[in-house]
Amino acid sequence: MIALPTLPRRTWLERILFGFAALLILVGVGGLAGWWLHIDGLILPWGASEPIQPDEALSFAVLGAVLVCLELGWRSAAWLCALPIGFSALTLVEAAIGRDVHISDVFLIDHLYAAAAHAGRGAAIGGACIGLGALVVASPAWRFPRTRTLCGAVAGSLLSSVGFSTLVGYAGDMRRVYSWSGEIAMSPGTAIALFLLGSSLLLLVWRDSVRERDEFPSWTPMPAVIGCLTLTLIVWTGLRERERVGLENQTNEAMKGLAMTIHAKIEEQNDALERLARSWAEAPEYDTIIWEADAHTQLDRSNAAGAYGCQSIAYLDSSGQTRWIYPRVGNEWAIDFNHLSVAARSEAIADARAKGHPSVSATTTISGGSQAGFAIYAPVTREGRLAGYVSSARWWTRSATPGPRTCSRPPTA
Repeated sequence: MIALPTLPRRTWLERILFGFAALLILVGVGGLAGWWLHIDGLILPWGASEPIQPDEALSFAVLGAVLVCLELGWRSAAWLCALPIGFSALTLVEAAIGRDVHISDVFLIDHLYAAAAHAGRGAAIGGACIGLGALVVASPAWRFPRTRTLCGAVAGSLLSSVGFSTLVGYAGDMRRVYSWSGEIAMSPGTAIALFLLGSSLLLLVWRDSVRERDEFPSWTPMPAVIGCLTLTLIVWTGLRERERVGLENQTNEAMKGLAMTIHAKIEEQNDALERLARSWAEAPEYDTIIWEADAHTQLDRSNAAGAYGCQSIAYLDSSGQTRWIYPRVGNEWAIDFNHLSVAARSEAIADARAKGHPSVSATTTISGGSQAGFAIYAPVTREGRLAGYVSSARWWTRSATPGPRTCSRPPTA
């Protein structure tokens, strides 16, 4: 009986290579199907913020098909790599000029783009890796086999490291890692495909090297070295980012604490000034003896309590002009000063008049200083009508204490 010819048996290395190529096709086709059929889970796996772009998905599907064709002996299929190389070049041009060239318009896709910050744009590092991988996959068209082997080993190591590192970044929720410090993050689907593509290239050059020399190739340590360097880089980047976030959180907490302290102190002064305004409303009009005694007590209590340095307490008429001030020494300029002439003070007076309660001004000039403090205004109401305002001028610095100052003219805001 005549034995029938059988197909050559594939080695385990070639079977793994076919498997990686099939998975690469699956990722690409799945990405395209997700866009065309509006299946978000295929383009945004695990709740990722960045989808695999349609040009990236098509590039991976083409590269996977080319790998299969090359394994079957169809070397002319290598020219199909021109498509992913072209998409890669356009992605890099977008990153260089900072503008969209609307690659996605080729696919007639607008799903998810309305809410995207960079509609239709992929990460620059993803485009660069796809272009590098496509050049190496097309290497059967080259004339220098040794150069192909070296380039395949380097490119395979880089692509698999970039893909694996990006997935580690997603697992550790480290955006600086999976975005590679860029404006646009690489999607998990792109990272998986790059890892598969890089592993396929390493298997290809490993098989060819073993066939030629029947020994382990000299570049064997390269993937491990590049992988370790990449992991070291992402661990350092991730730790640095976590440290920065930690310091930022501590700073924010300290600022919140300071803001709460300032708010509490100002509220205390608001309450004290409101009580003073009610007291003066019940006292005889323009009783400066009572005003001076109350103002002296108020200044002493305010500064003793560690509040922001109280510089003076004044009484304003309903038109916003100063009619009385304590202490008078050093504040001679303030007599007849119209507080409505300063925007920050005028807004606080209008707010106090509208609310009927004390109002704090924005930062303004105090006793000749340059943007050194703020003022509090409390309305004084007699028999249901507005009689005037009590004003308290304060420095922002706690170390400031009231005292005689020489000032020949009122400050300006």
